[in-house]
Amino acid sequence: MNWHSPKMLKEVIDLKINTKPIAYFFTQSSCSNCRRLLSEFESMHHTMLSQLSAQFLTVLVLDDYNYDFGPEYGPDGSTEVPRMLFADPSGKLRYDLKNPKADMDMPYMYDTAQEVVDQLRRVLALYQEQPLPTARRSLYSGGSGSARSVRDYVADLTQDLPS
Repeated sequence: MNWHSPKMLKEVIDLKINTKPIAYFFTQSSCSNCRRLLSEFESMHHTMLSQLSAQFLTVLVLDDYNYDFGPEYGPDGSTEVPRMLFADPSGKLRYDLKNPKADMDMPYMYDTAQEVVDQLRRVLALYQEQPLPTARRSLYSGGSGSARSVRDYVADLTQDLPS
């Protein structure tokens, strides 16, 4: 996965010009389910993960960074991990994007890396089907009126693949 830190999201990335949906992945190093899930990513096809996650701003919210996020990032009233929330490119949280395989009481929880990958694909398809509003499209494309698709953002595989 191409993870970004919460610090990078807050200090470096300008959400006013961001065109990628945001995926927040909340985890704790003391959580055995989190460690298991993260290790499952290592056994998945690296190129596929890299290309898929490059279509998002994937933010790994680890340990103490969890406390930097307000209660809106625990919409089910829970601080349980591992959980994943999505936001549109401007940063507005999308509470409607829940894990369809999760328990109804904890709809943002993920048990397997495959569930995460499946949800990333569903969200990506949603954003490819519903382009950004016209005003934002012209901002992102330099005024030409056509937005760049999330397909335009492929991973830099030379950095992601081992030599």
